[in-house]
Amino acid sequence: MKSAYHKNFAVMIFSFAALFCLESYAMLNEYIFSSKIEGKLLLDDKPLANVQIKRRLSGDGVYKKGEEDFVTTVEDGSFSFPILKKRKFFEPGLSIAVKTIFVQGTVEFLDNKYYLFTFQRSGYGIGGEGRGERINVVCDIAKYKIFQGVRVVDCEYSSEKGDE
Repeated sequence: MKSAYHKNFAVMIFSFAALFCLESYAMLNEYIFSSKIEGKLLLDDKPLANVQIKRRLSGDGVYKKGEEDFVTTVEDGSFSFPILKKRKFFEPGLSIAVKTIFVQGTVEFLDNKYYLFTFQRSGYGIGGEGRGERINVVCDIAKYKIFQGVRVVDCEYSSEKGDE
């Protein structure tokens, strides 16, 4: 009777230890929520400077409300969103169980809203939106289509391995 109790107790302790190790790994591991996105914003093939572009992340769980960050184009129309990494330990309530995140880029120019890019991530590794580590986007907002009342810009996309 005593040995069965000790065996069950040992299995329970081992299970808790294994679970603690897995949770600790998940808490300390970095998770990528958006790859680096670089690009150029144009109007009729001419660069648009000093225009604010918004990146919005949305999805299930913690991203139902969405998270946004902004960058401003420079003189040649270029912009760069940094890679977005998080650690569960530093973000209480961060859900890593849901792996589908939508990354969307929009710009408002002359009282019109334009959708530049929408990517879907299905994991937390490098290049979850594409095949590379960095996504390159060139968008001329003069080249758009109206889709369900929204201006969707016909951008050129590529992805490549590169620095963070």
